[in-house]
Amino acid sequence: MQRRSPRRVFLAVQWGAESWDDAPLWCETILAAVGTAPLCWNLPALPPDGRGRGKEALVRLLASRLEGGDSLAGMGFRGACLPLLSIDEMEKELAWGLRNPWRTGLHDLFGVSPSLLLPRAADLVRPAALAAAGRHGFTAIGVARDGPMRSWQASAGIAAFSFHRLPVAEPSAAQGRPPAQGDLVLALDISGLSSPLPLKAVLDRVIPPLLPFAAGLPGEGALPVPGKAPAGAGKLCEGILTTPLLRERLLQDAGQ
Repeated sequence: MQRRSPRRVFLAVQWGAESWDDAPLWCETILAAVGTAPLCWNLPALPPDGRGRGKEALVRLLASRLEGGDSLAGMGFRGACLPLLSIDEMEKELAWGLRNPWRTGLHDLFGVSPSLLLPRAADLVRPAALAAAGRHGFTAIGVARDGPMRSWQASAGIAAFSFHRLPVAEPSAAQGRPPAQGDLVLALDISGLSSPLPLKAVLDRVIPPLLPFAAGLPGEGALPVPGKAPAGAGKLCEGILTTPLLRERLLQDAGQ
């Protein structure tokens, strides 16, 4: 009988553009809990207008973490909902998330162009959107879905994989139970936090059973054998609009 591979659990930390002011504080809380465990940082570009308390210190901290084995995933310039953008807008969102005139993109700050894209909402429907992601060096795109990680081929040269988003600011976050079986990508979304208490509750209850974390995030050579796309994976904003805080933000972006 063939032995099953050990379960892999990847942990990502993400926040939206509106949360740069408070991100340094919450990151200190997370790092105090996980120590040297490998993390993936999924963030938009720094605000070009200088907002973001303590951002210089946080950039230095993240740079040192990346040198020590952490990984980086792109979100875009503002962390926009990609299906709501035209292709031209999406091109600028992805490009400026890496390099922009204010030198606040991920490549500007860290000298890294990530191959993984974890947008707030992925666009797997329009071929031109997938082609745009490929032009900016992305080879794998994450789609927010409850459940264990699954992977499939989104297009030539672009793999897709599912990740489990845990919105820490939601009152029910600390009661969440990530899947107990199968490989898992868990993304702690610290957007909208106004107090450390919900974050500490999640770190105390949800994280310990998942240790140890695997290094990096699924990418080239780390994804399971691509299978069939999950039912509904092609729907616009599929899986992500079930988060009330994020739904409100995306609807605001869409002008609704």
